[in-house]
Amino acid sequence: MKIKNLYQKLKPEVKGRLHSQDEKYDETVDRIVVLLKSKYNWSDLTIEEARRVEAFTDTMSQSAYEFKWGVEILEDE
Repeated sequence: MKIKNLYQKLKPEVKGRLHSQDEKYDETVDRIVVLLKSKYNWSDLTIEEARRVEAFTDTMSQSAYEFKWGVEILEDE
């Protein structure tokens, strides 16, 4: 069984919000997609990378736990 990367684990609505930013921030969105495709665990992201993902997916964690584990961004496995 192949392990999914973070891009593949994104909730569909989160992925949609990310790509809705394409027209205005295409280079940044492209870099985020490349980053997410290169990582397999949310904990592999730096705090700054995780914040950038939240910002460009218009997602806000409600607690430190949610931020630490990407609860609002990733599908349940």
